[in-house]
Amino acid sequence: LKPIKKTFDHNWDLSDFPFDKQNFLIKISTTMDSSVYSFEKYQTLGFKNHFNDVNGLPSGMNVEEVNYYNEYVKMDIIEDFSPTVSRKVISPVAVYEIVVSRSGSLLFVKLFLGTFLAFIMSLSAFTISKRNFGSSIDVSVGALFIAVGNKYFVESTTPIVQILTKADIINNISLLLIIMNVVFIISQHRKDINIGKFEDSKYTLKFSAALLAALVFITIIF
Repeated sequence: LKPIKKTFDHNWDLSDFPFDKQNFLIKISTTMDSSVYSFEKYQTLGFKNHFNDVNGLPSGMNVEEVNYYNEYVKMDIIEDFSPTVSRKVISPVAVYEIVVSRSGSLLFVKLFLGTFLAFIMSLSAFTISKRNFGSSIDVSVGALFIAVGNKYFVESTTPIVQILTKADIINNISLLLIIMNVVFIISQHRKDINIGKFEDSKYTLKFSAALLAALVFITIIF
């Protein structure tokens, strides 16, 4: 057997970015019938080791597993297989599935560190005395600008796709919760507005932090 080098296109599904896994399918077929020709894994050279080093993978992506299975395709070619049997050729297809995962931990820190620091900054506004309304608003608005800036940074460094990725969702959640914190700060200052338990800054801080953690966790898992 001679080694063969081929290039192929892959339709990247980035809806789960940066927690996505890509399934690369390599299909090898023949025009011969499955009763004459069949495919099997060639283990002598080490099936797994040959696919662990895949050329052309983006930096930060690793081969997680390699699967092999057979498919069969009915072709439009009709042949005689015996004096009494004439049928369409059923072609065997060898399918190699290479599952590639992204090293998302460092990428997660890179993409969302600024956003989470901005959110923590917005939470710190609840530790400022209600009498210092101006300072609380300054801190909250500053956090809002940082979150918006980080959102544009993420969009400029991530692949351009026409779908809402998990990175987009996490950024949007953080931005909306920072705006929510600004609304809480203003409402606590206004005498004509009563927001119940959220009048207590400690309760509001805990609620906002827990809500962000829960929403980000749900986004990553699902």
